[in-house]
Amino acid sequence: MLIATNPAFAQIVPDNTLSVNSVVTPQGNIKLINGGTVAGSNLFHSFQEFSVLTGETASFNNSLNIQNILTRVTGNSASNINGLLKATGNANLFLINPNGIIFGRNATLDIGGSFVASTASSIKFPDGNEFSAINPQSTSLLSITVPLGLQFPGMPANIINRTANLQVLPEKTIALVGGNVTLENSQLTAPQGRIELGSVAGNSLVNLNSTANGWTLGYSGINNFGNIKLSQSTVSANSGNIQVQGDIQLSQSTVSANSGNIQVQGDRVTLTDGSRIVSDNSGSQNGGEIFVRAKDLTVTNGSRITVQALNQGNAGRINVQADAVEVSGASPDNQVFSTIAATSRGTGDSGSINITTNRLTARDGGDVSVTSFNSGNGGNLTVNASEFVELIGDRISSDNQNFSRSGLFAATEGTGNGGDITINTPNLQVRDGARVSVSTRGRGEGAKLGGQGGNLLVNAKVIELSGTGSNGRFASGLFALSGETRPTIPENAATGDGGDIRIETGQLIIQNGAQVSAGTAGSGQGGNITVQADVIDITGASILNRGFSTLAATSRGTGDSGNISIDTRQLRVSDGADVSVTAFGTGSSGELNVRASDLVELIGASAIPNSAIFSRSGLFAATEGTKDGGSITVNAPRLVIKDGARISVSTRGRGENGIPGGRGGNLIVNASDNIDLSGIGQVQLVRDGQIETSRFASGLFALSGEPRPNIGENEATGIGGNLEINTGLLSIRDGAEVSVSARGSGPAGNLQARANSIKLDNGSIIGLTVLGNGANINLQVQDSLQLRGNSQISTTAGESGNGGNITITADTLAILENSSISANAGRLGGNVQITTQGLFALGDAIAATSALGPQFDGIVTINTPDVTPSQGLVEVPVLAPENQVTQACAAEVGKDRSQFIITGRGGLPPSPTEPLSSEAVRVSATTERSPLPLNNYPRPATGWGVNSFGEVVLTANAANTQTFRLPTVDCHVR
Repeated sequence: MLIATNPAFAQIVPDNTLSVNSVVTPQGNIKLINGGTVAGSNLFHSFQEFSVLTGETASFNNSLNIQNILTRVTGNSASNINGLLKATGNANLFLINPNGIIFGRNATLDIGGSFVASTASSIKFPDGNEFSAINPQSTSLLSITVPLGLQFPGMPANIINRTANLQVLPEKTIALVGGNVTLENSQLTAPQGRIELGSVAGNSLVNLNSTANGWTLGYSGINNFGNIKLSQSTVSANSGNIQVQGDIQLSQSTVSANSGNIQVQGDRVTLTDGSRIVSDNSGSQNGGEIFVRAKDLTVTNGSRITVQALNQGNAGRINVQADAVEVSGASPDNQVFSTIAATSRGTGDSGSINITTNRLTARDGGDVSVTSFNSGNGGNLTVNASEFVELIGDRISSDNQNFSRSGLFAATEGTGNGGDITINTPNLQVRDGARVSVSTRGRGEGAKLGGQGGNLLVNAKVIELSGTGSNGRFASGLFALSGETRPTIPENAATGDGGDIRIETGQLIIQNGAQVSAGTAGSGQGGNITVQADVIDITGASILNRGFSTLAATSRGTGDSGNISIDTRQLRVSDGADVSVTAFGTGSSGELNVRASDLVELIGASAIPNSAIFSRSGLFAATEGTKDGGSITVNAPRLVIKDGARISVSTRGRGENGIPGGRGGNLIVNASDNIDLSGIGQVQLVRDGQIETSRFASGLFALSGEPRPNIGENEATGIGGNLEINTGLLSIRDGAEVSVSARGSGPAGNLQARANSIKLDNGSIIGLTVLGNGANINLQVQDSLQLRGNSQISTTAGESGNGGNITITADTLAILENSSISANAGRLGGNVQITTQGLFALGDAIAATSALGPQFDGIVTINTPDVTPSQGLVEVPVLAPENQVTQACAAEVGKDRSQFIITGRGGLPPSPTEPLSSEAVRVSATTERSPLPLNNYPRPATGWGVNSFGEVVLTANAANTQTFRLPTVDCHVR
């Protein structure tokens, strides 16, 4: 509704509608207002027009027993207040004008009570009476009770405050309630009191509730609200309360209720251009709360909603209920970033933040955070979003001195503990440098350590983490950190333990250099990571920051890294991404446990273009210091590793002050169905302008010594871990390896595999040491062990080491196509012991050698079952044949003739002169079941043949390829 205005000479004109009318007496620039109708403690005034010009004063001359001065304007003009409104004593002043109210630059208040200005059409009372500005003749009896509410017409007029500074005494109320409410370069102040800004649409009743400190307004039952706009304005109620009701837009404005409560409610609430809604607590009592309820809440361009604890008292909470929440952007100079924040800078605790929404978006450097900078504890941050949470991007100042990552943060920089972050949503997307982070950065004070980091819990159907920030400085993702670089705090100064990360999701995607990371850079312990997901896909790298996607628990200081536990149906890691537990400093690394109900698949390797940076996909546990490395355990029906990917446990530490490098962890793989290891990885690297190709095998590795940028592979002094495999089928092919090795001075671990079958086709099972004694290899195979295509099973010790041993137990062992089994050593050769039912090998396929000469060679022992030719035979009776078959076959006298006699079981032909027929030999002298055991002992191959499929097969008896033809029977033919 437009506000009607009168010429400048329109001032204060009574309308003569009351039983005792108002009387206005000019006294210079003062308009003294007497008269009016008194009803109990209420004084009623009624005016045709009511305006106060610049430099003038409208002074209500009321008696001291009056509590409420109720003033209405019944004409058609808006009220222009550009001077002083004054009342006697502690009376509250109500001004209602349905045509609108405008406060000018010079408008001020001098009243002892509260001030309520409204464009309502009437004031209602509990006894049913109504003081109406649009129907002044409707009530003959005025009420003696306190006002009950403000009744608004169909289209309420507006209230405008233009550069006015309106202030009431402490513990009193300022209320501006109308259609649209606008504050332009204005200030409202009610110390320890209350400020009410309300904007309502038509036919609404706003309740008035009297309190000890003034009035509170209630909006129950109102569904339609107008607009409230604050531009370059301040609404301040230090230690008091503020309620803003309507569609709110703040531009370069501040709503502040230090230690008091602020309630903002409307369809659309917008803070822009550095606006603030603030409740700070500098006392010893608990601070006030900020409550925002809206359909849409937007905090942008460096605006802030904050609660703070500045002293001993705790900060209040922030509660947001909105269909959509957006926090984005920064001030034009990128020095102030948009935020919803609860902080503690004293000994009091920070408040908590609770956001309930359909959609939460933080982008371009906007964030939501709970932080403790001192000894107070950080509050918790809880987000419940029924549709999605979207965190996008970062913001960096033009001079690169100031930056902000979009996201959700809980941190402590002092001795107080950090708060937790909990996210419940169907879809969580974190990309382009944004992150969700719980951290502790405190160094401690005296003997007191830095605060503990909070925990991070994410529950979502789909979690997608992608990419890095605008200049590659920050990876997107989920983080729990102990130690993080800050302007005044080095990251390795943190002494508090990091928090844990727990992820529960249907699908977890980590791509393009994003991370899930729990780490420590100081003396605090790193947190643990627990993931429960149906499908996990970790892939790729970021070209900007030259980092690969990872799910990692790390230690870069003296503290130990945390553990990683993954429970999933399918885990897929590809294109250089990894899952790792690593100690880069002097702490120990944690354990990595993977349990998959279907498949673990590790694929490939990748290099950053035009660089020497590359990464192999896989699962890794490593230590580079003097503490032990973590172990890896994988349980899955199927494990696939190919194209250069690997699972590796390693120690790379060279030791310090006589202390050797840490012991490498163990690798245990349990795959009930099969393990398929295949292929090599190949990447192109650029070093000093030269292009080189690097190749590496896929497989399973337990290593002591591995090349790193600052550590040569032959410098490692730690003991390598052991490798254990349990599976149905182990397949190693196309250059893949299973290896336990030591390339430094530390010894290698041992390798043990149990399987139904093991097949190597251009694959290797290797135990290698450069300086120490050789590793041992133990293979327990229930069925067959096959080597073909230049495959090898070998253990090799360097020139100063004795050879390791190879022990193989298999039902059958085939060593074909230039494959070999060998135990080699620089000193005493290792031994090879094979126990098998059947061995198929040629020449020197099995060897145990020493570089010192044959007399130092190891021993090759092949154990096969003892087979006796007569074993299992049954003695049968011998029948002496006494009768010739027929006289026709009698030997001729003097002739050298043979005889045909019966020598055993079988049948006789009907006649010796006729050939046998199939029917003629159906005579069986055997029982249907043999009582003798059937021994399936293999026999040496003495022949070969071609079967019906064209395949060459080995046979126990030489094949007779001569064609046989029955001759015509004639006993006397020569």
